Amino acid sequence: MLYPADAALAGREPGLPGLGLVLDAEALRERLAERWPEAEPCSARAVYLRYKPRTSCLVAYRFGGPHGELDVHAIARTGTATDKVQKARDRPPRWGARPRLFVLDDCAVV
Repeated sequence: MLYPADAALAGREPGLPGLGLVLDAEALRERLAERWPEAEPCSARAVYLRYKPRTSCLVAYRFGGPHGELDVHAIARTGTATDKVQKARDRPPRWGARPRLFVLDDCAVV
């Protein structure tokens, strides 16, 4: 659920298209479940937030599920930070490891 104050902040930051998503624990949990269904995230709780106006917003979450707790962080980037988003997209996966990085292109969130 996106709280009214968070929705107002996201509305004032049109250059950060994913700000509303990273501030909304439930919406982010749903997006993670779509991209990584085997993690089975059931609950989400924000444990850290770093907001840089007109630049980025990082939120660290603790997701709960049947396999225990999972620490995840999401970064909302500006729509013009294509180099940073591309760098994340080009990062090679670790061999034999579970997925570690997802890029949500529709909202510039890593």
